[in-house]
Amino acid sequence: MCFALLACDLDGFQNINDNYGHLAGNEMLKRVALVLQENCRGTDYIARMGGDEFVVLLAGTAPDELEDRMRQLDRMVRVASREICGEEKGGISIGTACFPDDGNEAETLLAHADNDMYRAKRARKAGVVVQLPRPAQVA
Repeated sequence: MCFALLACDLDGFQNINDNYGHLAGNEMLKRVALVLQENCRGTDYIARMGGDEFVVLLAGTAPDELEDRMRQLDRMVRVASREICGEEKGGISIGTACFPDDGNEAETLLAHADNDMYRAKRARKAGVVVQLPRPAQVA
């Protein structure tokens, strides 16, 4: 069990704004916030960091729970994208950091998760299937 921080960034969000309009982009942000909220427990916390980035804090999460939750969030964001745009135009890239393995200060954990999220985003853009979280970091 660990305290996990997830740094989340929408994939294709700029494309949604550019091709479907800002109203569709705003609807996508609302839907993602709802997806995150509906998939959290009473002990979890969600925050929008700005733009299309969110942070999720998960207390007492086992590594296998974390991996399943991340996959579920990505699936649900893709469904929301299809519903809003009529086709799949987005997903979510997620980076992780676990206390205390990846740091013991909020800034350190956020930086670690943010770097991990950007690594996942780059890999997705390159067409590489990313398997997150990396078990060595979460265990």
